Amino acid sequence: MKTKWFYLLLVLVIICTGFTLAQPGRFERGRMQERVQRFRSAPEGRKKEFLKLTDQQIEAAKQIKLNEAKELKPLKDQLRELTAKHQTLTTATKADMDAIYKSIEKIGGVKMEIAKVQAKKRQEFRALLTEEQLLKLDSFKDRAREFPMNRFQQRRGRI
Repeated sequence: MKTKWFYLLLVLVIICTGFTLAQPGRFERGRMQERVQRFRSAPEGRKKEFLKLTDQQIEAAKQIKLNEAKELKPLKDQLRELTAKHQTLTTATKADMDAIYKSIEKIGGVKMEIAKVQAKKRQEFRALLTEEQLLKLDSFKDRAREFPMNRFQQRRGRI
C-alpha cells in the first residue's frame, strides 16, 4: 500500500515539474523582450559606428529621415483610414464586391506611394556615402537581415 502511494506521489512530482519547466519564467521573458528592444533600437547607432559617418553625413541623414517622416505621415494616416473603411465593407451583412475591390486598389495605391517615398529616402542616403561606406552598408544589411531576427525566430519556434 505504501509503495502505491509512493509511486503515485513520484508521478505527480514528475508531472508538476514538467509543467513548471515548460513555462518560460519571468526572467527569461524579460530577457527576450530586452533582446527584441535592443534589436529594434540598435541598427541606427551601429550603422553610425560601423560606417564611420562624418558629422555632415549624420546631419544630412537626419534631415533626410525628417523629410521622409513628413511625407509618410499623411500617407500612413490615409492608409489607416482606408484599412478601416475596407474592414467596414468586408464585415457588412451584404458585401458590395465592387466597393471592396475599389478599396483594395486604393490601399494598394497608397502602399505603393509609401514604398516610393521609402525608396527615394534610401537612395538619397546612399548618395551621401562614399564607395567604401556603401560596401559596408550592403554587407551590414545582409548580416542584420540574416543573423539577429532569424536567431530570435528560431528560439520562438517560427523557423
